[in-house]
Amino acid sequence: MRKRLPDFGRLPAGRMLTLLKLEVGLRRGDTYEALAKRLGICLSSSKVWAREFGFRKCDLDQETAEEQAARHASWALALSDLGRQDEAAGYEAEARKLEALLSRLSKRAAKDPERPDPLEPALVFVEKVRTALGPEAEVDDVFRHVAGYYRGLRALGATLLGDGQARWLKGPPKGELPKTPAWLPCDPWAVVDSAEWEAEVGRALSLL
Repeated sequence: MRKRLPDFGRLPAGRMLTLLKLEVGLRRGDTYEALAKRLGICLSSSKVWAREFGFRKCDLDQETAEEQAARHASWALALSDLGRQDEAAGYEAEARKLEALLSRLSKRAAKDPERPDPLEPALVFVEKVRTALGPEAEVDDVFRHVAGYYRGLRALGATLLGDGQARWLKGPPKGELPKTPAWLPCDPWAVVDSAEWEAEVGRALSLL
């Protein structure tokens, strides 16, 4: 059953792009506090909007990539019908992002099997995580699982680097850290062999 569309008319033109940035930030693991400050909005408003428009952290964790794409596509169509073309374009672009990424990875891998694919580290990493999750896992499960793990580290105050390493100014908190998953060669806050990390994780996460 399709969910009822939000009442976009309650928000002034242009505000839906702010909500899109808020949603993307929450999906990446940013806090409400950090996002409210970055976007110049009230903290309480950010939480109210996330609840009313259905993209709280708990909502995003349960939403598949296909559902997310369908939701954004329907929102884009509704905004276009209201004449809010810039906002519609933003949601349309976000709806196609994951689909385009996976399609591009697959096509490049199949284009020339004899030539090393520059995106191969990302493909290998995604498959490694999927295998660790079990035979029923899908690609969107991989993205949610990886995002969830790093979201947990960020919630504990970690600064995340582009290659997947984590840093704390005063060192990792004692007794609070989540178990390091099997798809990482070591704790992301205690990398000793930088070359191994780069080969197994760093290049892949940088691409993704």
